[in-house]
Amino acid sequence: MTKLMDKETKRSIYLKNNEIYNKKIEMFLKNPHKITLVLNKIISDFNNKFSVIELREKYNNLIKRFKKLKLESHKSGSGGVR
Repeated sequence: MTKLMDKETKRSIYLKNNEIYNKKIEMFLKNPHKITLVLNKIISDFNNKFSVIELREKYNNLIKRFKKLKLESHKSGSGGVR
């Protein structure tokens, strides 16, 4: 019974986090120039509320993608990162 409760708790936490990430991604897509604010919000939400292993992996992958996008967005500007 305890294992089942643990599993249910992890699942509910995972689903709640999924909602948070989807909202942050929508905010990013609407305002790509605010990527730093979005990243900081995701980081603070994650650090303050949750520590589920599978979610942490998903979170880390999102951060890597956002950082890559941020670097690529500066390539087209003058004096950008190459």
